[in-house]
Amino acid sequence: MPDLSPEVRADALTGSPAGCVLLLIAEERELTPATLAKPEVGLFAIAEAIGQISPWHAHGHARIVKEALRHGPRLRQRALDLVSHPDIAVWWAPIDRQNQLWLRFSEDEGGWPTSQTTIRPTGPPSNFEVYVHAPRPQLATGNADDGLSAELAVVLAGASDWAMDYPIHRRRATIRPDARVLEIDSAQDWHDLVRRYPADGTQSPNPDPAMHDVPWGQSDGSMVPDWSMVANDWDGVHVTLWALLTATQVRVSSDIGWTEPWSWEGDHAIWLNWPFDAVEDLPPIEGGSFDSPYYMVKALDFSDPQGTVYTTEPSGGWPLNRGVTSETFGEVDGQPVERYTLTNGTGMSVSILTYGGIVQSMIVPDR
Repeated sequence: MPDLSPEVRADALTGSPAGCVLLLIAEERELTPATLAKPEVGLFAIAEAIGQISPWHAHGHARIVKEALRHGPRLRQRALDLVSHPDIAVWWAPIDRQNQLWLRFSEDEGGWPTSQTTIRPTGPPSNFEVYVHAPRPQLATGNADDGLSAELAVVLAGASDWAMDYPIHRRRATIRPDARVLEIDSAQDWHDLVRRYPADGTQSPNPDPAMHDVPWGQSDGSMVPDWSMVANDWDGVHVTLWALLTATQVRVSSDIGWTEPWSWEGDHAIWLNWPFDAVEDLPPIEGGSFDSPYYMVKALDFSDPQGTVYTTEPSGGWPLNRGVTSETFGEVDGQPVERYTLTNGTGMSVSILTYGGIVQSMIVPDR
């Protein structure tokens, strides 16, 4: 990645939907560049920004993107201050070969893949592979900081529709020094990858009328790479955190058609050939294991014609302790009374005592 000026980076941030939403989050929560540079804050704020521009958002995807971009010019000085902070440079850093986090979200996935597992794509992408901008099955890792990665932050924050079963198993992985990694740091980088390794365009149109605006295959002009061709020259493709912010849902067009990565949810490396030099098991993550004082849920309030931004703050740490937890509440007549707390993904929780089924507390987030 060339050493871009702060002005160029600020333009990229304010010209992208996710970048604008991140700046709105920073504005509303008064998060300084130094605070956003902390992984336990910045990674979760970025996860929320990506979640807010989801194509499945209840307020209407196109409306949210348009409204977010409307704030871009006003937020340019904030963007310039952010990208000028030296610690933010880690957002566009290349892959950290010594410290990759490898996640396994569900017991249904079976055991960890090994060097004997076939991960190399063997043909043009299927419809689903076009849809998710990645080969399947997918082996992916992400740059890690103290056991946390952008991909993990997305899951813990509930900012995606990924299935999530606790405990979440994770490994620290080291990438071979000779592994060939292509860095994707901008929307143009992604377009150039597709230009060099274009899929053959045989994918059929999305059959679901409700998803006619969602990229599915080249039949609607959306271009994706043929991962089997990429694997001939590269062992992996690394999408930086900066690319996640500035390339997600940003269209680049040329004579070959157009590209628009829309399904990225974290910085990640997609592996096409076995890359690992070593792996190490880390303690699994139970519900609520990570904690941060900067819990936030960001949205655009369309009940206000000016599109005012607002923040809701569910109680508890970051992320939500989803699921069911239990603890000893006290005792009655020498018998222990347990408190069970049920928490959902929107910040609502209810605590029930085993003494007569008493509802001890109920917490519901509001504006």
